[in-house]
Amino acid sequence: MRMCNKKLSVTAYRWMVVLSLSGLFSSVPAQGLPGQVLITQRWRELSSNYSALSNPAFLTQENYLTVHGAMSSILQEFTLMQAGVTLPIGLYQSAGLTWTTPGSNSIEVWNYGARTGDSMATAQFNYFTGSYAINPWNGLSIGGNLNLIQQNAFAEKSLFGAGVDLGISYRLIKHPILGTHLFGANLQDLLTMKLFGTGVFDPYARNLRFTLYSTYLEKMVETNFDYCTKDLFPN
Repeated sequence: MRMCNKKLSVTAYRWMVVLSLSGLFSSVPAQGLPGQVLITQRWRELSSNYSALSNPAFLTQENYLTVHGAMSSILQEFTLMQAGVTLPIGLYQSAGLTWTTPGSNSIEVWNYGARTGDSMATAQFNYFTGSYAINPWNGLSIGGNLNLIQQNAFAEKSLFGAGVDLGISYRLIKHPILGTHLFGANLQDLLTMKLFGTGVFDPYARNLRFTLYSTYLEKMVETNFDYCTKDLFPN
């Protein structure tokens, strides 16, 4: 479900079909890679094509102010959430803001078999994304993300980092019967680095994502084919 300012209404799709190939052709799991919660889209698949994390170039497809969100719980200990907004600027440009967080519930902190002074702690992670996309020619769109990262892992002091993503998309076909088909490529975490703060910051894994996003029947039916090469050019 997504909200837009067209007639101040909430638009709910009758049919939404999401076909993800990310787990069929890639044997490298996201688990264990720095920034892994940003790599996988399984927990936010239904809203992935409206998220700048998937491909900032896709933002030019929105004609109205659009709000999207997703939430998932893992083992009742970690809650993954994402909220974002896309604002078209004229006919050929769009800007967006996105917040992603995989926070945890309070857990006991132990050090070499003994409880520490801070017996309860949480893992906090906030990922803020500012996005810009432009449609310079026909079906071609180019976009980028500037990311601000804040993390606090179980009673450690906060540290801050920054990152950059680059994306491109091209509208292959737009037909009233055959549908609209959009192909995109996104280089995620092209650059990540520590800005300041206490603690160890591992540069996030670089990932190359290819997407074929299609809509039919006035966007009542959507399909999404996704392939991601994880940890491209390891840091």
